[in-house]
Amino acid sequence: MDGTIAARSQANPVFILPAALNACAEDAGRAVVERLLRLPASGAPGPVVVIDGDGMTDLRESISEHMQGRGTPVPGGAPDLGLPAQHYNVIGEGRAPAAPLFVEIDDTGAAGVPLPQPVAGRLGILIRCRDAKEMLSVAARYAGAAAAYVQAADDDAPLAELLRALLAPGGVRLTVSPLPPAL
Repeated sequence: MDGTIAARSQANPVFILPAALNACAEDAGRAVVERLLRLPASGAPGPVVVIDGDGMTDLRESISEHMQGRGTPVPGGAPDLGLPAQHYNVIGEGRAPAAPLFVEIDDTGAAGVPLPQPVAGRLGILIRCRDAKEMLSVAARYAGAAAAYVQAADDDAPLAELLRALLAPGGVRLTVSPLPPAL
């Protein structure tokens, strides 16, 4: 998966690190859905990037639960990810087919497929990485973002520092917090 997201794009990623995800996956799911739904219809949220692990099931369930029946239909239908259907799974849908939705992308299964660009229409993207090395690889592709949010618990400090070292030199405004992301 090649290519860096355009400099200062709207794709401001959220990284939820493993210990933080295990500690509060349900709260994180609610927060990323609220973040998605608070955007204007023309908004294009950045992806949520996580490492597959114990909290992943709870995160998926929380996103699905909080997306259920929420949002309003988006004019023009659901946004196009630009990815073949086998590279993603819908994990949360709004009230109508054209309503906001959340899709999960397995980064390892999409080798050779570009990361999705942010699209207007309130499409939430969850990128599941198999390990820290893969997360850092995804993070490098968002080095052109204006900002990034890292949800990290104390045990996540080494990985949070690696993300800081990777993103900060490019001018990415980085927020590291134990709390779930807000808009």
